[in-house]
Amino acid sequence: IEGLTPGRSVVITETKAPAGFLIDTQSQTVVIQAGKMVTVTMKNQPRGKLIIQKRDSQTNQVLPGAQFRVTAAGCEVGLDGVIGTATLTSNGIFTTDSQGEIRLSNLAPGAYVISEIKAPDGYVMDNPSTNVVIGPNGDTQTVIITNTPKATLTITKRDAVTRKPLANAEFIVRDSEGPAVGPTNGIYKTGTDGTVIVSGLEPGSTIMVSETRSPTGYILDETPKSIVVKSGISNSLIFDNEPA
Repeated sequence: IEGLTPGRSVVITETKAPAGFLIDTQSQTVVIQAGKMVTVTMKNQPRGKLIIQKRDSQTNQVLPGAQFRVTAAGCEVGLDGVIGTATLTSNGIFTTDSQGEIRLSNLAPGAYVISEIKAPDGYVMDNPSTNVVIGPNGDTQTVIITNTPKATLTITKRDAVTRKPLANAEFIVRDSEGPAVGPTNGIYKTGTDGTVIVSGLEPGSTIMVSETRSPTGYILDETPKSIVVKSGISNSLIFDNEPA
């Protein structure tokens, strides 16, 4: 900048940073001297990146379809460019892609909160929120967040004498708090192989099973059974009916 009046003070303030960098908020003041070139150097700090990976807690396979909200100091990342510039769905919600990832760029250094708001189908959330700190100088943080598969329960109905499987036995399935589990008010019927599978159960929950109708020619088993279901193992209950 030429033609400046000697002896005057000049204030330099950055108004726009290059793409991918933080603006230098510190203004600098220099005094113009006759016949001399005054040089001012201002530095920009690169913005950071955040990679969120969603995986199965037991198999480590990637999981698409998980939804997260990312915030910093109460502001949603990327909303109207407040903090980041990543592509958003409604309300600042990000969804893991086919590789189980969410990639956010252009993030200022600081603390971020990753809140899971929806687990992939067939899974439960392990940790509702995770904290991460983006460091200076273009720091990239990768956070792996797991989901545990929901549990399944196999109910088997047998002839108490021959142990052959029995079809058309009906059961009502409830959790320990009383509500029915699954469709049709928790009523399940055994198939030709004498079994019925109840899926989508919360790991660690106590499930109560009661027989409500026995197969034709058999006596109803009036003793309810319970089980604490776990993920990743075979959960099963066996009911035997005495022939009438």
